[in-house]
Amino acid sequence: MSNENRETNENRETTERFGVARALKLFPDTAEGDWRELANGAVTHKDATINPAVIILGPCIFRGGTFHGGTFLSGIFYGGDFYGGIFHDGTFHATPLYIDGLLPWIVCAVGKNTLLIGCETHTILEWRERFDGIARKHCLDETMCKRIRAAVEFGAKWFDENPTAIQ
Repeated sequence: MSNENRETNENRETTERFGVARALKLFPDTAEGDWRELANGAVTHKDATINPAVIILGPCIFRGGTFHGGTFLSGIFYGGDFYGGIFHDGTFHATPLYIDGLLPWIVCAVGKNTLLIGCETHTILEWRERFDGIARKHCLDETMCKRIRAAVEFGAKWFDENPTAIQ
């Protein structure tokens, strides 16, 4: 497949997954005029408040809620107050987990059962299975390892207690 055809297919897939047409399918109680297209394939409903501090790097759908800050790569965001973090993919129905101050880096839920801690993003299972290698890669001492493991377990508990927050 040529690069041009590949780019056309990727654009079509993005348009089908996001955009006003997709938003109308997800939220049939809305009208086309309720939606506004933003940069990078993102759309926002008139009931969503997006602060200028929000960074949108990819296709997203914003409906309801207040978006105070954060970096949004892709996903569907419905309701809640978003104060910061990196949101990678999924459908967010509530304010996701975001921890700042426990570690030198932020800890946040960026997708279904997926935590970002510093520069590493993994599912809870991957954090548990690969932690020793991640710790060696970043030369972490035992105290920091204990804190990160505690953050992973707290994240696991948060996902268990909020099963519909990110889908």
